[in-house]
Amino acid sequence: MAATPDVAAGLVALEKEMASASVGEGEARLSALTAALDGLDASLGQLEALSAQAAGPSKIPGVFSESAMWLRYGVSTGGYPDDGSTSGGSSSSSSAATAPAAAAAREARAPGKKKEKKKKEGGTGGKGGKGWAKEEPTPDFAKMHFVVGVIQKCWPHPDSEKLYCEQIDIGEAEPRLIASGLQKHIPLDEMTGARVVILANLKKKPLAGFASHGMVICAGDEKVELLTVPAAAKVGERITIPAIQGEGQAYKDKETAHLTPPNDKSLKRVLKLLTTDGEMRACYDGKAFEVAGGFCSAKTLANVAVK
Repeated sequence: MAATPDVAAGLVALEKEMASASVGEGEARLSALTAALDGLDASLGQLEALSAQAAGPSKIPGVFSESAMWLRYGVSTGGYPDDGSTSGGSSSSSSAATAPAAAAAREARAPGKKKEKKKKEGGTGGKGGKGWAKEEPTPDFAKMHFVVGVIQKCWPHPDSEKLYCEQIDIGEAEPRLIASGLQKHIPLDEMTGARVVILANLKKKPLAGFASHGMVICAGDEKVELLTVPAAAKVGERITIPAIQGEGQAYKDKETAHLTPPNDKSLKRVLKLLTTDGEMRACYDGKAFEVAGGFCSAKTLANVAVK
């Protein structure tokens, strides 16, 4: 409590300023005192606690017993009693002059009262606007990075009867290693050299001990087929859906969203809406995947799930 004497001296000085304030200076003085009290409340609380422990304010010389008591009295009532009991002897005219300011100060300091934030007028947001724009959420499909890939090598997983291990070129510096549960569905010779659709921005995940980094997208459930890609599409080309990506500004604003892995909820929502249509084209929510040269399609499976 090394700061206690300073606090006491400050209270005495503030009391004297209050007592000597002229009628014309009443509001300004009271406003300054109110601001000063805000900064001293914490110290006064500590002094009160110490006073109680010491069995009376008289054991803390000149700190709290008179100065702080009269200072609080003056702020809370709008003036001092006109009996000369305070140092400087405040007059009733000074009390009357400071009463309106005191009332305003008490209103401002009332517990639980908060200043309301002023809302900007006009506009709905955006750069140069006066309001707040509500940012559109990133569409789920914009978070996915479907690309064209070519399976360079494929071999059965040595420890799994379901998995193939694939080395796939997707236009990056190094080929991707991906494991797919296709051993019982697609012959090995159909896998090697196939142009396929890859979901490329998934986190690397071990499958039966094999570090798989991506997903080969296929059509069907019991019968499964690889999605075919037009010959004009380049390896690494991103697969898009112009029918929905051209509809909203959100897709233009989120052009880099696919560079990070999607969260599990977004991924599940997208996979749930992947199907082939009546023309066997791969679709998201009924709208076809497109690349240079046309669509990505199953060979024979129409109106089935894609995953």
